[in-house]
Amino acid sequence: MERLDDMLIVAPGPADAAALAQVHVTSWRETYAGLLPTAYLARMDTRVHARRWLRQLTLARPSAVVLAAEGRQGLVGYCAGDLVRDSRLAEVSTLYVLRSAQGHGLEHSPPKLQRIRHGVGSWRTPLA
Repeated sequence: MERLDDMLIVAPGPADAAALAQVHVTSWRETYAGLLPTAYLARMDTRVHARRWLRQLTLARPSAVVLAAEGRQGLVGYCAGDLVRDSRLAEVSTLYVLRSAQGHGLEHSPPKLQRIRHGVGSWRTPLA
C-alpha cells in the first residue's frame, strides 16, 4: 500500500498513453463491477484506450489539462479537464484512482491541487 507522500503528480505525455489506459480500464472494472454488465467491462480494451490517450495527448486543445498520480509501481490515477477561461483554475471532468491507491487522500485532495469549489459534475481546481 502506497502512502500519499510516496506519490508524484506529473503531466503525462504520449509515452504514458498505455499506462493511462491501464488505469482507466482497471478503475472502471474495480468501480463498476456489479453496476455495469460484466461482459461490457470484460470487453474494455486497454489498446483502444491507449490509442485514445495517445490522440488526446498529441492533439490536445490549448485549454486541456491532464495530470497523473505516479506511485512507486507506476501510474495509479489521473484527472483530466479544461482550464477555466481567464483564470488559473481548471475544471476537472474526469478523475480515476486505482483501488489500491484509494484511501490515502489522493482522490480527495491531490498534492499541489486543492479543491476550492464543487460544481455540478466538476471541480474547480487551482493549478500549482
